[in-house]
Amino acid sequence: MSVSLANKVSVSSKIANQRFFEYLNRIKAEFPFDNRVTLIHCPTFNFDSFNVEVAKNRAYYAYPPTGLQCLKAVLLDLGIQVDILDLNFLLLERICQGEPVDPLDLRSILDEYFDSHMVSVVGVSAGVIVSNIFGVANHPFPQTLSYLMEKKDCMVLAGGVIANNEWKNLLKSNLTHLVLGEEAENKLTYVLKYLMGKETGSPMQGIFFKCDGEIGETSGEKDIVIFQEDLIPAYDQIKIESYNQVGCLSPFSRMVGPEQVYATVQLVRGCRAQCTFCGVTPFMGSVRQYPVDNVIREIVYLVRERGVKHIEWLDDDLLADREAAIELFRKMIDLDLGLTWAANNGLIASFLDQELLKHMVDSGCVGFRVGIESGNDTILKKIKKPASKQSLRQASKLLAQSPELFVVGCYIIGFENETVGQIFDTFKFSLEMNLSWAGFSECQEVRDASVDEEFEADHQEGSYKRVTDFVPSKETADRTINARDGEQGSIFILPKDSVPSSENLHEMWYTFNLLTNYVFNKNLLPGGSPERFIRWVTILQLSYPENAVMRLFHCLALRLSCQDEKAVAQYSRAREILQQSDYWTRRFKQFFLDEIMENPPKNKLEAQQTIKQMRDRFWGVVEKL
Repeated sequence: MSVSLANKVSVSSKIANQRFFEYLNRIKAEFPFDNRVTLIHCPTFNFDSFNVEVAKNRAYYAYPPTGLQCLKAVLLDLGIQVDILDLNFLLLERICQGEPVDPLDLRSILDEYFDSHMVSVVGVSAGVIVSNIFGVANHPFPQTLSYLMEKKDCMVLAGGVIANNEWKNLLKSNLTHLVLGEEAENKLTYVLKYLMGKETGSPMQGIFFKCDGEIGETSGEKDIVIFQEDLIPAYDQIKIESYNQVGCLSPFSRMVGPEQVYATVQLVRGCRAQCTFCGVTPFMGSVRQYPVDNVIREIVYLVRERGVKHIEWLDDDLLADREAAIELFRKMIDLDLGLTWAANNGLIASFLDQELLKHMVDSGCVGFRVGIESGNDTILKKIKKPASKQSLRQASKLLAQSPELFVVGCYIIGFENETVGQIFDTFKFSLEMNLSWAGFSECQEVRDASVDEEFEADHQEGSYKRVTDFVPSKETADRTINARDGEQGSIFILPKDSVPSSENLHEMWYTFNLLTNYVFNKNLLPGGSPERFIRWVTILQLSYPENAVMRLFHCLALRLSCQDEKAVAQYSRAREILQQSDYWTRRFKQFFLDEIMENPPKNKLEAQQTIKQMRDRFWGVVEKL
């Protein structure tokens, strides 16, 4: 790994750094470094809305800890022994293999490991899950940190997206000794070299600490990680062959077959775009590319030595360097590895072209997401999206020429001061784009570590600002939205110049999802591919087993594909759910789906007629928006 540094060190930095080294020397004396480090990957699902059935369906995300593997690769060069403890994998594995009394018991897993491993430095990382870590009773990140700090036998380091956003509160709560901001390779190396008595190089900013009750940050140059290491040695403890047995990467990884061993790979860090709503650029920084040959070696290793059949790119901007991307895809084609891949993090639609798409398909691409975000020109400009509605329309036409690709358009509603009318523009644009699926999200507030007063004041009043999941249905274990009687109502009567309440925004999310992905789904039209709809919804039902809407439209799609016996089974399950759930009964009446349940189609022709009648009914409403 090479280190690129920006910004000169100011004279005043000496005071902050003196405090840091004073504190670090105390920790060094208390926990003598033994050249052993354990890196912990925290669970990446919301404990408050945990659903055992979803876990046993292997529908929770089970991503290999690639970020920690990058840290390990760097530390191996220093002769440090590194263990990776993937709590997310171990917790899901225990649930899938048995019936634990407390499926979310992290302490027993931690006890089992630390009872047999003496380690002087432990790093803990938490990824992108709901980050209101002090606003819930059962968040895995502070649980893990608290466990380690209570042991009082190791130095505790915190890193990752949540730690980067919450560094002040973590230090105020004495949940960690240090927080390593943003990308951690250089900062972790700096700290460990100091503990080893080695030359550290110039000081760098972004290491947070608390010395004698005073919180501080190191001063110095801003580091930029240029990752060049070989990641293959960092797979030694990763049971990559088993991750598909406890969870998934995305619906794409399940769509190619749940039995397919999967892995994650990365070509590019960072993103060219500067979208205001996104945390990628503030956390990851500028675009940097891994050597193509290194990436190819990693893929070949995963396929030929670990049995991987599917990979997902972790990149937030996979196509940042068009020529490098084409070189990568060509090498994958020439190797003929029998591999499929997807890009669930999303591609920038305006940078797609026919040649790129051809190389993507030929190298094994089955699908990807594209960030569209809004259908309103004012909002697109406000969020600095590198696209216009015109360029997105062109991308839609281009993608229509590759029907074998399953493409999900990503839309965000609820930007700051966004009006109902502007949100309706996004809904109408999602229908116009006419992609395979539409992924609607609510704009998620990112907690700001620069806020000094909030933590103490909110804890005294019990009103810590809550950060919600960007997919509202994941906030509850039963996956319901606005579940209380009377909360559901027509969004189409809301004043267009008003800013919706959180409840109205939830209702808009639900309505848009129902109409775009089910009622107006292109694969349920004549000439569409109901089989592709069936494959996708079958996967989604693993995460939403009690969703009666999915059951009903799965039934209709099966009728369209003349799979009548399976259609009856889906219809019967929908009826069972309705009989047991007042919530779904109200939802079906709200959108006239109860009429279909009363007179379900018996064959393909009747299913076509039923779907057309639904479309005609709702299209009149859409045209008036």
